[in-house]
Amino acid sequence: MAILAGVSEVSVRAVTGGEVAARLEAISTLYQQTFAVPPNVAESPAEHRATMLSLLANPTFGCALAADSNGELIGFAYGRTLTSDRWWEGLRTPVPEGFTTEWDGRTFAVIDIGISPRWRRHHIGTRLMDTLLAARPEQRASLGMIPALEDTAAFYAATGWELVGRQDSPRMLAGPHRYSMSTCETWELPEAGKRLGDKYIRCRPRARGSTPGPVRCAPRRSTRTRRGRG
Repeated sequence: MAILAGVSEVSVRAVTGGEVAARLEAISTLYQQTFAVPPNVAESPAEHRATMLSLLANPTFGCALAADSNGELIGFAYGRTLTSDRWWEGLRTPVPEGFTTEWDGRTFAVIDIGISPRWRRHHIGTRLMDTLLAARPEQRASLGMIPALEDTAAFYAATGWELVGRQDSPRMLAGPHRYSMSTCETWELPEAGKRLGDKYIRCRPRARGSTPGPVRCAPRRSTRTRRGRG
């Protein structure tokens, strides 16, 4: 692997919604470069712009951007807080009781992460994800991916993510827009009308001396569950 000049000068930081809006065209261009390569199927520029505007209107939106020494955008990662349990609909794998229950501040959904092809394998993705999640108050984060992306799965396994299991795409989220499903929109279609994807979870580090347990992260803090659109 060739080491690109200026890797040490790459800037990765959490940014505001205003900064994202100002760089929306560059983000959309890089998105197409990232997700228009099979087995991914990218949204059209118009669809992706609609997705971004919807996310920017969400007060829980979070984003990290990476730029080279000239200020050119080379990577992004963004998402939002889950406000309902719909993210987990269709999960085939048994999980502990209460695992899929969402409440205020429990789960941050990573919607998309993309790196310029020439900057991959230089730890930019790791820095982006760590920067994005370090700025979040939620107890855990989740994302979805296409099972066929073996290199991506290896990246997540090496950076603290745990595979929850395989999931059928919820019918309400199987259309062209992926507001809640990250790369899961491009799931394979091995069964009639069903799209399959893998869901991952990443929790905050356990307190020293705590007892390991199933993948669920912190216990619920109250009996009130916030309902809303997932």
